[in-house]
Amino acid sequence: MSDLETTLKRAILNLRSGGLDREEDVKIAVILPILNALDWHSADPGSLRPEYPAGPGRVDYALLCHGRPQVFVEAKRRGAVDARAEAQLFGYAAHNGVPLLVLSDGLCWDFYLSMADGRPEERRFDRIELRDEDSVPQYARTLESCLRKLKVASGEARRDAESRLEDNRSRIRAREAIPDAWDALLNEPDELLCDLLADKVQARTGAKPRPADIEEFLLHLPVARPSSTPVERPTRQSRSAVTKEPREKTAKAEELQFGESRKAARDYTKYDIYIDGEYFPAQNKRWMMFRIVSRILVNGGTPQQVIDAIPWRKGLFKELEGELTAEQACQVIMEKSVDRARRYFCGDGQVFAVGGKTYVLSNQWGKHAADAAWKLADAFPDLKIEVNPTASS
Repeated sequence: MSDLETTLKRAILNLRSGGLDREEDVKIAVILPILNALDWHSADPGSLRPEYPAGPGRVDYALLCHGRPQVFVEAKRRGAVDARAEAQLFGYAAHNGVPLLVLSDGLCWDFYLSMADGRPEERRFDRIELRDEDSVPQYARTLESCLRKLKVASGEARRDAESRLEDNRSRIRAREAIPDAWDALLNEPDELLCDLLADKVQARTGAKPRPADIEEFLLHLPVARPSSTPVERPTRQSRSAVTKEPREKTAKAEELQFGESRKAARDYTKYDIYIDGEYFPAQNKRWMMFRIVSRILVNGGTPQQVIDAIPWRKGLFKELEGELTAEQACQVIMEKSVDRARRYFCGDGQVFAVGGKTYVLSNQWGKHAADAAWKLADAFPDLKIEVNPTASS
């Protein structure tokens, strides 16, 4: 067992004793011994300096390399590691350009990268709590990585902190995106997802389910995120272009309470649309989008321009080589999956020949169809596209 691990075990016993009520007790019985075990010796003022002047106050400990502070350690009494303590510590760092910060009440140790962006809590790259003797090796590895004097002096500790903070932030971004990504798969069931589910059912039962049954099942799964936002939709005020306010309300309109079925959450709103003065009343989402996109293409727009206007809408077109008839296009799509064709507009007059290729528009439009229509209206102002929910829907 290393000296650091022995020191950590002794610190845990001291914390359990219940006698460390004051900040000074925490410093003497826990924090200072751990810093000493990491080669920051209190007998060397060129290495560890208590009550170091920092702007308007003094930080409890400054860990120095070559005469310059590289780490600030702020001690607190038990239970006082909070947002106020964070702000105090970052205030000290702001006046000294110190890269690494530690906030501790003995039990909890928070490690920060001071010069990262964001609020103090967003700059924390690690935390340990000295509770369990069996976890001492893990605590020791974290402290070695963050605070061992040789690693701080070489810059390795800072580089490791930067890498870990970026990993943490990437994980948070990915984790927060999971509900939206899952909702997108359920709203417009992905071909691969459907195939995987069909294969799993066949492996269990020996019978392969129909794609329509799989899609119905996926669409009826519970929504991924809770929301208390009530369902509300804007009413059509006039034939003038729709303002941003209704767009925001429509986006919120799809949010329903967690646990409701997809069937309950599905939005059957119809839309009155005007395209270059021509009126199309009470269109469902798929026909609203077909009329808008087809008019754009007929009037000289390109599929790529449509895609660029709503880049978040994946699988907007099926692009096929050559100028094909609707029947030929449908046949090409069915070669991959017989039931795929019904997910596209494949009827007579519904496919588009552009630049030697044939484009077939998806007919799968969920809760973001209205937003897509508004985006296209903005992108093609010459067509005077207006979109409003039908009053009776």
